[in-house]
Amino acid sequence: MVSSLLEKNAIYIILVFAFILRFTGLNFGLPDLYGADENFIMDPVKQMLTTGDMNPHWFVFPGSFLMYLLAVLFSVLSGICFVYYFLTGKVHNLSEFNHLVESHVALNTVLPYYSGRLMMALFAVISVFLVYLIGRKIFNHTVGILAAFCLSIAPLYVNASRLIRPDITESMLILFSFYFLLLFFEENKKIKYLIASSLSAGFAIATKYPAGVIVFPILFYCFMKDFSASRPSTFFKALLCIAAGFLVFAPFFLLDYRAAVKDILWEATRNDRNWPERFPGILNDIWYFKASLINGIGTRFFTIFAALGLLILLIKRTFQGTYFLFFPLVYYIVMVDLGRLRFDRWLIPVLPFEAILFGLGFFTFYKYFWQKGFILKNVVRLLLILFVCASVLVLKKDINEGIKLSRPDSRTIAKDWVEQNIPSGSKIAFELKTPPLRQDHKNNFVLMDLGWGWIVDKPLSYYESQGVRYIIINGDIKYMIYNNPHGNNLKINRYKELKKKAQLMKTFKYEANPGPVIEVYRLK
Repeated sequence: MVSSLLEKNAIYIILVFAFILRFTGLNFGLPDLYGADENFIMDPVKQMLTTGDMNPHWFVFPGSFLMYLLAVLFSVLSGICFVYYFLTGKVHNLSEFNHLVESHVALNTVLPYYSGRLMMALFAVISVFLVYLIGRKIFNHTVGILAAFCLSIAPLYVNASRLIRPDITESMLILFSFYFLLLFFEENKKIKYLIASSLSAGFAIATKYPAGVIVFPILFYCFMKDFSASRPSTFFKALLCIAAGFLVFAPFFLLDYRAAVKDILWEATRNDRNWPERFPGILNDIWYFKASLINGIGTRFFTIFAALGLLILLIKRTFQGTYFLFFPLVYYIVMVDLGRLRFDRWLIPVLPFEAILFGLGFFTFYKYFWQKGFILKNVVRLLLILFVCASVLVLKKDINEGIKLSRPDSRTIAKDWVEQNIPSGSKIAFELKTPPLRQDHKNNFVLMDLGWGWIVDKPLSYYESQGVRYIIINGDIKYMIYNNPHGNNLKINRYKELKKKAQLMKTFKYEANPGPVIEVYRLK
């Protein structure tokens, strides 16, 4: 009775568990902002809400689907806050409320970012549920449960759902599109499922362009269906819905096409040293296989059975299996073999499909050997123990990462120290991803923010001539340069000069806290 009840409600237990796992760490860095790429999404949203101009003026991701959802979310939250403060007599009109928001850190920063990250966590939970539905529909209930559990604890998926980035939203929309396509296959070809699949695909592209890979299985199926029926009906309907889904959430892609083309060309041709470049040839595939498909899903244990699931599908060559494999394989080629840069999160949309392959491989292995003799049944029991051990190791990693993100960032600690120990009025030069220093009436610092630049771009004499008294560097950048000496000899020599001629006042390095190593130097 109890086991039957657990089996029926297993997916709901997994969903609650997946949300709780992601809830820890959502406050990362707040009220300071350290989440990479979050500002690329949040800044256009804030601009929309303050100016009323709904053009995001940003088409690189493009991230438009996510931006407009966040704009609606923040509008609702602002309305609730206004009503509360109005009823409590703290504000009497919108002008007073806007002034309160601008001066209130919790309302201006913490609430928008925290609620946005909470939405990402919810999208990740929805993705887990969609993986269950897809696994159940193509294979069976147990495969769906195994796949959902695997994705719920996948470290790369968990970490990405704690920040406001387009990857989790893109992944969720791709899963929606694929699930509706499966329904269209099975439910007597009802056109409503094709429309839903095509619209979801358009929404996904409006979130991140590479999601366009999901378009090909949709259109190919429609083309073959129309070809057999000798009338082009579903193909153009699907194409129209995909375009409509994209333009609903990215209308300014056409209305401001010059800016869109400019951003896309910049993204396609950028050669920024702050981004990791791809490795040559198969080395790039090896890196992604380890960073995304092994570490991203959890452990080699999950990856081995995902490979077994892939082998099973390739051997069986079923209709649904072929369509299932199309997206992850083509997406992998586009991002890994055609991409110029290298980010483990680029394969986040592949992880749900890897999780389903794991569910298939593990279930098939278990079922086959359990039906054999006594000795093989003991092997299966050992397999279950290994599954539990692997899951516990991954969970421990997820929980530790969440706890770590909840602690003060090294840059926050460094900022507090700088404000308390560096004399007021001092001129400070600082580089990328160092403490977010601000000038106010208390410290009256003169700040030289290098933005995306590095301190060692210029010699020490330059900073001395500019009257700089203190220099703050990112130790992670220093480490990267020292470990890639080819072409960086000049910069390495400048680090040596800084160490020799300046006084190292403080180093902020914490294993249990997030953030890079920070070094503060005083010029002699």
